[in-house]
Amino acid sequence: MAHIIPHRSFYRVRSLQFLKGIPVHDFQTLAFDLIASESELTIADVTQLYAAELSRLTSGSHIARFLPIFALQNVRESLRQRVSVRSELISD
Repeated sequence: MAHIIPHRSFYRVRSLQFLKGIPVHDFQTLAFDLIASESELTIADVTQLYAAELSRLTSGSHIARFLPIFALQNVRESLRQRVSVRSELISD
């Protein structure tokens, strides 16, 4: 099995989670910008996807502390899968 090396931006987002004192709003803005540039979508589109995912996660959750992080991860993974499928269709 081949070893998959994550894209360097993966490490950038991970490292942002551990910065002390960064306001949540600023973190989200940076994360939305990064996801938008990775997926070639607008920040508005990423914000919409994030809001929908956060709403979906919040509806069945009792502890909401880490839901924004999970929502960002889910949006990134969803967009990554879309790009993967699109590239497979183009290469065929």
